[in-house]
Amino acid sequence: EYPPDTHEFLREMMCKFELCFPIRVKRSLQYLIPELLAEQEPDEASSLDVNKSLTFSYHYQRLLPHGLVPRLIVRLYPLIADKLRWRTGVVLEWFNARALVKSDSDDRTVRIRVHGDPKRSRELLAIIRSEFDILHRQFHGLLPVERIQLPHYPEVSVDYSHLEAAIRAGLKVMPVFTEGNLIQVSPEEILKCFEVPG
Repeated sequence: EYPPDTHEFLREMMCKFELCFPIRVKRSLQYLIPELLAEQEPDEASSLDVNKSLTFSYHYQRLLPHGLVPRLIVRLYPLIADKLRWRTGVVLEWFNARALVKSDSDDRTVRIRVHGDPKRSRELLAIIRSEFDILHRQFHGLLPVERIQLPHYPEVSVDYSHLEAAIRAGLKVMPVFTEGNLIQVSPEEILKCFEVPG
């Protein structure tokens, strides 16, 4: 334990380095440390982990940085829905859209599944991606591969950069191989599902 006269300083340092955030418990203000949350995902969050959603994922080449999702939880704590937060994930809410964000250290991935109004879902995804962009820049050499799940082919995911490259090349359709089959998709129409216009 630390002396009482150091508590305020320690709390300020923990907030500064995105290790905790304030919560109201009855009438007192306390601080929650996401790294100390339970690892078990709540049942209410599991109901959002389905393919019928807007799905965006980060794939890390070497390792999933320790504390990445807990720091995201701290940065976006005002958007946490119904206290659905655990050590490796969180449910966020933006108007009538919800997002399940969860990490898997074994697969070295972070997956984001967004449900709800399409416009609000795109806005919520943009908010989450913006925060991850900031966090990723704080790790030297960390260049995760961004992938999206095709809306009409939930078993198929493609690199986000490939879709962007296809649009820059002026391609109206691009081929995607899946389980021995070839499908043709419109990169522009797919990105419209994931990006906020303008």
